[in-house]
Amino acid sequence: MSSAQPGYSMAFRALIVDDREPVRQQLMAAAVTNGFDVIGQSASLATLLRDVQEQRPDIVLLDLHLSGDPLTLVPGLILARPGLLVVATSSFQDIDLMQRAFDAGVHRCLRKPLRVDEIHRVLENLIEELNPTIDV
Repeated sequence: MSSAQPGYSMAFRALIVDDREPVRQQLMAAAVTNGFDVIGQSASLATLLRDVQEQRPDIVLLDLHLSGDPLTLVPGLILARPGLLVVATSSFQDIDLMQRAFDAGVHRCLRKPLRVDEIHRVLENLIEELNPTIDV
């Protein structure tokens, strides 16, 4: 589904990676509502780098508690897709995890359990960052 944000010339592309279907659905609904074109969803890290290279998303919403270490992939994702904004989702009960996420190149963090208003605020801010020439 693709719908451009009012006042914007194009829909930005989002990729969602979380092992919980309800979370993926919640993130997808918020992304679509905010004008993102959700180009893919995944429950694992298995194809994440390839998906970023082939599908060329503008943002990746990435669960940090997937099996494997998602943070080790973030620098490679950003190298593969310059300008990619990675939004990490996690309970962030350990402040060290949040710091490691930012050190790895994560742009923003969303704390679980996810709150709809917080998801929308972050996505709205990302749209402004991705398209800074538009005056809203």
